[in-house]
Amino acid sequence: GNINRLTALIDYCEKYDVNVCLENMPFIFIETSRMHKIREIVDTVNNKHIKICLDTGHIRCVKDDLYECIKIAGDKLGCVHVHDNVHFGDFHMLPFTGDIDFHVFAKGLKEINFTGPISLETRISDKFPDELKEEAQMLLSKVAKYIAEEAE
Repeated sequence: GNINRLTALIDYCEKYDVNVCLENMPFIFIETSRMHKIREIVDTVNNKHIKICLDTGHIRCVKDDLYECIKIAGDKLGCVHVHDNVHFGDFHMLPFTGDIDFHVFAKGLKEINFTGPISLETRISDKFPDELKEEAQMLLSKVAKYIAEEAE
């Protein structure tokens, strides 16, 4: 399965110097929903271009410990997708508006010396009135900056 698919990409990754990051999924019943399994797959493939994408909201969906997942990903963490959730839903909410503790998230990233990309995986709703959209987008950018600076 995943090991064969990732191994098949290695030549391409090396030729074009790109990374492929295996993301944790929000579904408890598949193997790539759990960080320890993703780490095992990435370690088995054992190539510098095959890394992990940690999705904060997906970790919340399966009720795993965000800090522990960051520690498990460790030096194989290639990128993060940042969004908030409540309960088991994958709502892609603005950070700090759901159940996730982003201070713990930043602490974990700092402890593993993460220097990769932090991508917000949320947006301002189309339902926002036009006269508020620019301010809402500014808030979104400030939240991203806040999280990134806290993780430094």
